[in-house]
Amino acid sequence: MYNFYKMILCNFKLSLLIAIRFICGPNRSSTASLNWVISTISIILGIVILIIGLSAINGFQKELNNRILSIIPHYEIESINNQPLYNWKRIISSLKKIPEVVSIAPYINFMGLIKNGIKIKSIYIQGIDPAKELDFSHLSKFINKNTWHNFQSNKNTIMLGQGVANSIDANEGDWITITINDNNDTEKLTKLKDINVQVKGIFKLGSILDQNIAIITLSDAQNYLNMHNNITGIKLKINNPFKTQNISKYINKLDNLNLIVHNWINKYGYLYNDIQMIRKIIYLVMIFVMSISCFSIISILFIVIKEKNNDIAILQTLGIKNYLIYITFMFYGLIISIPGSIIGILIGVLISLNLTYLIHKIEYIINYPLLNSKIYFIDFCPTELYFTDILYILLTVIVLSLFASCYPAHCAKLIKPVRVLNYK
Repeated sequence: MYNFYKMILCNFKLSLLIAIRFICGPNRSSTASLNWVISTISIILGIVILIIGLSAINGFQKELNNRILSIIPHYEIESINNQPLYNWKRIISSLKKIPEVVSIAPYINFMGLIKNGIKIKSIYIQGIDPAKELDFSHLSKFINKNTWHNFQSNKNTIMLGQGVANSIDANEGDWITITINDNNDTEKLTKLKDINVQVKGIFKLGSILDQNIAIITLSDAQNYLNMHNNITGIKLKINNPFKTQNISKYINKLDNLNLIVHNWINKYGYLYNDIQMIRKIIYLVMIFVMSISCFSIISILFIVIKEKNNDIAILQTLGIKNYLIYITFMFYGLIISIPGSIIGILIGVLISLNLTYLIHKIEYIINYPLLNSKIYFIDFCPTELYFTDILYILLTVIVLSLFASCYPAHCAKLIKPVRVLNYK
């Protein structure tokens, strides 16, 4: 058995040496060399574009997890028509029994106008418990730590997203006005009331949330809306936000039929679906681009086989088996594609690692943002490089190169030395 494996290894080594000799020999064809250069350049460009594209998609998915899914609730349980939840403590006790639930926090959502001078913006304002929010989300990481700890109840303070603050020209420390409905049961007509609050801090998430986030403390919201100790909703964080169906059946069994349940997929699921769709498109494009690049190997091999007819015939007369001729040209195809693959991977990795910096430079030069958080869910181009993507690309090139080399190699082993040498 040992001699058998040793013989196979020697045959592969011989075929590789012959392939290298054909490539590096003095009688190389200028046409084959030109085709080789064109094929190598196309492989390099294809791999560079694919690595950059995949690293950008990976970066978008990473930022979706870090800046969206780490901030927004995975589930929201609200009453119909945004009415107060009077039995919310009992509901929370039931929710705590669900094993997938990591954190629970009460909140109050209400519609209001925020005004700063003549600048007005309509927005949903959320009242939260600052202490529970630390365990629930990473929102506090996007603001000064001392500012968050000073965000306390009964001090008429508010936190704004950067986009909201920009829309009304508000800065940290400014006093602005909130206009809301005056929920006073003694009045028959709905009246509006103005509340002066101080901007305690401004969140800069670099995402779509900057455009619609404004928070006050839960206690302040209850006072402003005359809700006493009631709330309008409960938000949940689960251990795996991509498996929301697993706990939907538990939540739907809650004994209060006047509840509405939302999960993050209802609001932001399109972002995740778009990323996955683009990833699939990029993988499909990768196959097509690499196929076009690798199938140029076919023309190179046929040119080489035509020119090396005499050498192949001589090798056959010396006792080289046909399968060794076949393996030789399979190695020839790999040797053509692998250098371009390595160069393409190195260039692609180098650009991907500096992609965010390069995009910022381009934006600075053209004085125009390529990504706007009002349109996209982040306002910069992220990047995240995965070794598995590089491995998939390299394996795809190798497989397609071998596949492209099969037919020319098959034709090479069918050469009849008698006809070739007699003709010569």
